[in-house]
Amino acid sequence: MKASFWRVFNKPWWFVACLVFYVGFVGPRLISSQDTFAVIGGLALLVLLIVWAYQLFIHMLRHKDWK
Repeated sequence: MKASFWRVFNKPWWFVACLVFYVGFVGPRLISSQDTFAVIGGLALLVLLIVWAYQLFIHMLRHKDWK
């Protein structure tokens, strides 16, 4: 189970789909919300996306046969 999670986690199309969903729908509404908890949640999701992008970038640099 853990190996299949990391295999899915390292696919760039999942990252792109989540990034488009965040930028298009979730992020602007959360960050511009009147509720402090929603703003903190939106920023936390943004940080998670940045960490995920960093992990994908490092994975691409280390594996030349990356698919």
